Amino acid sequence: GNISASGAGTHTFGGNVKIDNPSTVGQLYIDSAATSDVVINLSNNDVQKSKIGWDHSAGALAFVVGTGAFSTADMVIKTDGKVGIGTTSPGTNLHVGAGSSATVDSGYQIVAESAGIAGIQILSATNQSGRVVFGDSGDNDIGMIKYDHTDNSMGFRTNGSGNERMRITSAGNVGIGTTTPSEKLTVNEGFLIATGSS
Repeated sequence: GNISASGAGTHTFGGNVKIDNPSTVGQLYIDSAATSDVVINLSNNDVQKSKIGWDHSAGALAFVVGTGAFSTADMVIKTDGKVGIGTTSPGTNLHVGAGSSATVDSGYQIVAESAGIAGIQILSATNQSGRVVFGDSGDNDIGMIKYDHTDNSMGFRTNGSGNERMRITSAGNVGIGTTTPSEKLTVNEGFLIATGSS
């Protein structure tokens, strides 16, 4: 059967509430006025600890940790699928942070924003590497920037993940065509040409 509570005020059910319908999908259905929010409050001793719900004014599913309002939600999912963490106005698919006053380029799928330093950190084990990998439909790792923690070098690979074209060693030496540059700049199997006007 159904348990239904309607009208203004608070309706209290003691104990646990279980939704169990073995023959079909069990549903918890919460309805509100067309222009109102829909809210699930998670509280301890009547003190809000977090809440989840539909923020009508923002057009988003909002997640709040603590006693805040939807207007300062910690995370939102907009109706167009954009996700904002630390912002309630995501400008692209995943928008983390706010405060730079810069304009988001929606051509990029991920944005990290801050009023101070903004960045993405890649953490690896001391015997592993951190990588930024570039791919396409023909090769899912056709390009790569790789930081190797075993010797603290950075390699740049193009046209295939095995083709390292340039390396910067832990000493700051740069090698083109070699992975063991002994000088500040070592070029292997080629020429270094400088051009300019006098």
